[in-house]
Amino acid sequence: FCLFLQHRNHHLNKVYERDNSGNTTSIRYYSSDYEEYSIQEVAAIRNMVKEHLINKGAIISMNGGNYFEYYNDKTNPFNATTYNCNDSTKIRDHSVTIVGWDDNYSKDNFVNGAKPSTDGAYIVLNSYGENSFDKGYMYISYEDKFIEEEMYGITSSKEKDFQNVYQYDTFGGNFQIGTATSSVGYIGTKYTRKTERPEILNSVGITVPVYTSVNIYVNPNSSKFDRNKFVKVANSTEILEPGYHRIDITPIELTGSEFAIVVEQTGRDGGFYFSVEAGYDGTAYEDVTSEGNSFISMDFDKWMNLKDITGNITYIDVAKSDVCLKAFTVYKDNNGNNNEENNNGNNNEENNNGNNNEENNNSNQDDITITSNSYKISDNNYITNVDFNTAISSFLSNVNTNSNKVIFKDGNTEITDKNVLVKTGMKMILSNGKEYVIIVKGDIKEDGMITLTDLSKLILHYNEMQGFELTGNRLKAADMNLDGIINLVDISKMLVIYNEI
Repeated sequence: FCLFLQHRNHHLNKVYERDNSGNTTSIRYYSSDYEEYSIQEVAAIRNMVKEHLINKGAIISMNGGNYFEYYNDKTNPFNATTYNCNDSTKIRDHSVTIVGWDDNYSKDNFVNGAKPSTDGAYIVLNSYGENSFDKGYMYISYEDKFIEEEMYGITSSKEKDFQNVYQYDTFGGNFQIGTATSSVGYIGTKYTRKTERPEILNSVGITVPVYTSVNIYVNPNSSKFDRNKFVKVANSTEILEPGYHRIDITPIELTGSEFAIVVEQTGRDGGFYFSVEAGYDGTAYEDVTSEGNSFISMDFDKWMNLKDITGNITYIDVAKSDVCLKAFTVYKDNNGNNNEENNNGNNNEENNNGNNNEENNNSNQDDITITSNSYKISDNNYITNVDFNTAISSFLSNVNTNSNKVIFKDGNTEITDKNVLVKTGMKMILSNGKEYVIIVKGDIKEDGMITLTDLSKLILHYNEMQGFELTGNRLKAADMNLDGIINLVDISKMLVIYNEI
């Protein structure tokens, strides 16, 4: 079972011949397994890029932003309009967005000492605003070392239609592993469920590096890779193109605390190749580590943990790799409508936009009441809709209660200074012992303010970045409009506030 590395499909490795000044005199193109591309094949790959730009939109790619010698203004790259790196030893360190191309863009427009050998360039949008480069845009030669190494584009999109996503490849696939000895192989993952609520698994995400057909199997009861425990939920009737695909499956209820997914892959052109997210020094993937829950097999019976595989694999540390599989679920009891508490920010409280003019129904035997025209006081003892930068004295002016004593606590510490800011998670305690947890809108950091840290945490949660999920009081603070759902509206509201600050 000999494995070897295969980089992203249509990856263009470039080898340069240069003159004494450093200008390119000739260039050769190689595939991921170092088979040389013909000029016609290179043109065909570029035509695929152009077709995507026309029909699907912009493409994300990479460059070496910190190598000043390749800009046509070496002293101040932000005034440059062209870039071309022709050194195969350099490492990429920046991302750009390809928005167009010009086949006739002259090679003489590039800096002397790094001129390409042929005309033609991609038009890219950088991320430094309109005052940089040519109103934010610049030309990068087709021959640039980085620009065609790895490209990503969106082929379709739709509204979010799931409650939970289970995944280990948070950043996505960046390398491919495979064997030429068989066209069929199996990859698998096991997951621990995030909730005890009944879930329905209804789609699976997979990244494939080559033209592949797939069958998908699920063990809904446990994470054991026992062929007899798996149920076939999808039978591929089409060949998947290289890239990421989300595949609808026959919905299946997850009945155990753990579950497992197996994907049977058949390469159209022979060989079994699969994508992995792997740690890679000098890139955004350098901190990637393996979850140890990825497995491969050649027969569905004998399984090997990916991190334990040895063989002819170069460039990457397989012990820091995971296969690219994602599982999407909805809750059985609400058929996917995101209106109850779930991992994406539902806040299972009645939404009245902060208006609560009735007495709290949880008054005790002492007949203590609490109301507010500004804040929302819920039956489960939360006070929400509190603005950031609110002092305790200001907070009290917006709360009506007949309690003869009101105590504020931050953790176990009693707060006596009424000028202290109210923070998410702080408690207000009435004389009858009734406690209310205060939630400050947007105060995810729990310091009473809204900062860039709060905005970043909200965005990471929304993007479902593993390890950055918000829970408890912080999740409630992220719900900026009190509708029980974390979505782009919440991000927009916090962004407006942050920009005003």
